[in-house]
Amino acid sequence: MAGRTVFRVAALFTVLYSVLATFPSNYGTCPYSYEMVQEKFNFSTLTTSIPILQMAFNDIEVALQNIAATQGTVGLSVGVVFDQQLVWTFGVGSRHINKTNETITPDTAFRIGSISKVFAMLSMMVTRDRGMISLDDSIQKYIPEFKIKSIKGGNQYETHITFRQLATHLAGLPREAPCDRLACALNDNDAWARIAQFTQILPTDTLSVYSNLGFAILGNVLASVHKQEYEEMVNQLVIQPLGLTNTGVNMSNAPSSVSFAYPYECPEAYLDPSNAICTGPIQPCPSCFVDLGWSNPAGGMYSSVRDLSKVMSLIFRDHADVNKTQDQILSGASIRETLLPRFMQSDGEGGFGMTWEMYKEREGRWLVTKRGDVPGYASEIIMAKDLKLGIVALSNVVEHAQRAAQVMSSTLIPAMETVQKYLRATTTTT
Repeated sequence: MAGRTVFRVAALFTVLYSVLATFPSNYGTCPYSYEMVQEKFNFSTLTTSIPILQMAFNDIEVALQNIAATQGTVGLSVGVVFDQQLVWTFGVGSRHINKTNETITPDTAFRIGSISKVFAMLSMMVTRDRGMISLDDSIQKYIPEFKIKSIKGGNQYETHITFRQLATHLAGLPREAPCDRLACALNDNDAWARIAQFTQILPTDTLSVYSNLGFAILGNVLASVHKQEYEEMVNQLVIQPLGLTNTGVNMSNAPSSVSFAYPYECPEAYLDPSNAICTGPIQPCPSCFVDLGWSNPAGGMYSSVRDLSKVMSLIFRDHADVNKTQDQILSGASIRETLLPRFMQSDGEGGFGMTWEMYKEREGRWLVTKRGDVPGYASEIIMAKDLKLGIVALSNVVEHAQRAAQVMSSTLIPAMETVQKYLRATTTTT
């Protein structure tokens, strides 16, 4: 393994040198467009047409196979998006632990946990752009019975909580909905009555405090605005227009054509809390298929690598006109609005946009991310907006997708940055 690593590093420096040696003296003075990039490379063969990227993908494959071999992964599905194309996919393992013929593909469906919140947010933005709500409307305007005890105490209630505050975790709400996290079998009336017994943990607009309850409220209020069930609303506003064929709100309602990766869990006795690695055999988790019910907007959805790549491509179309094509469900301005930081950490290294979580990598680039953890499944998407590079990783064991996504981003971003610097430098159009 050491010899292979040395060879890869030496080869990488050889390629880097050959690329950098061709940089003209006016490097960095001329902008370039993605149309220029597309003229230089056929992106359907991106991973083999550029040596630096080919090496990066080879290294990623080795790293992902190592994760699978050493950490008890059952199934892992990953993909890379460049702008509007899914340019690379890779699958490790199988949908079931003992059925090696049921291989992982880009269309294998996994529950995506909190990435579900992105679909609630997109539904909110489409609803706003259609003139049905304002993001600064109080949700009590649409649900008069909504209230929550104010942190100020006494008999005071906070009633002016807005769509924007819910979508940015600035509503000061507790973390979880008033029900079993994996089986929130409430109707709206019961949910609003139970929430009225809750107390805020912070005043609104004080601090972004992650709240599954907030997104459960957001999704169910939007459904009331549309006079539909939440599942029907998301299908009409987001899933169908984007052409997502392996994505849905409720796993139990999925078409028979959807191939799910079966969920697995590590028994608590075998879980190393220091690094979340399972040190013993994992076990099937049939209860992990349960419908999350009223909490579905916060974490109940399922999707695939191919479908989530289309969501990232939408985010990269942040200068397009709405309805220019069927899948352009939001205007460029509205997409950019979702990416604006709404709260920054005190150290300036991270923050929240509209649902999106953002952090600064060591080179100073801001990455836009969303991850999901729910029993039996893990997921993460990472976007480097300036590079139009998106990464998605899905797994049917908790935490493994996050490890895969971090390996991919730390390898691919420097490689893609080098390629695009080279393209910028060799473009003569000013």
